Order: sequence, then C-alpha cells, then structure tokens
Amino acid sequence: MQRQYRQLRSITKLSEENAKDKLANYNRPKNCGNLVSTRVNPQIWAKMRSSSKSRDLRMQKIETSMLKSLHPIISLTDKLSSLKSNPQIVSKENASSFLRFALHSLTLMAHSVHEVNLSR
Repeated sequence: MQRQYRQLRSITKLSEENAKDKLANYNRPKNCGNLVSTRVNPQIWAKMRSSSKSRDLRMQKIETSMLKSLHPIISLTDKLSSLKSNPQIVSKENASSFLRFALHSLTLMAHSVHEVNLSR
C-alpha cells in the first residue's frame, strides 16, 4: 500500500496518451445516464467567439476527466455492495480489483485537478 501511495503522490500530470488509455478503460454505467459532460446549446455555440469556444472545450475536457474518475468508484461500490449482499471471504483477486479501481479513480482525479490548475 505504501508503494501505491508514493506513486499517487508523485502524479502531477498524465501524458496525453496515458490519460486517453485510462479514460478509455471506463464506460459510463447504463444506469448513470446523467454522468455526462455538459454541452453548450448549438445556437449559443454558433455565436461564441473562438477564444470562448477554446476555453469551453478545455473545461469540457476537464469535466469529462472528472466524470470518468467517478466510474471506477461506481464499479468499486457495485462490487462492495454485491459482497455485502452475498457475504464471502474477499479473495486476493477481489482485493486487487478494489485497489485498482480506487487507484485509477484517484489518478484520474489528480490529473483533472492538475488540468484545472493549468487553466487558472
């Protein structure tokens, strides 16, 4: 656990490719329809200046990253909930899965925070 904590502490920014890979690993659960980025109304978008559009696209990318960071937490919660309703000894494989979901979520959130800081 200490090793993972040290790794997480050292995260400042994921490479563009690494971020895309991590984000691609998690799709929105079917029962979480509202877990999507907000889009600007097309009529308003057409009248916006290019600088405003560019800023909005950067913020939308950050919002998507933040929303995607919730997906591993949702998966973790779902697995823990199923264990609660069907008690069993947690296998090493399950524990590894739980840890992976938590670390992926924290990594994606740290990346999002870094992106927010860059946009300020």
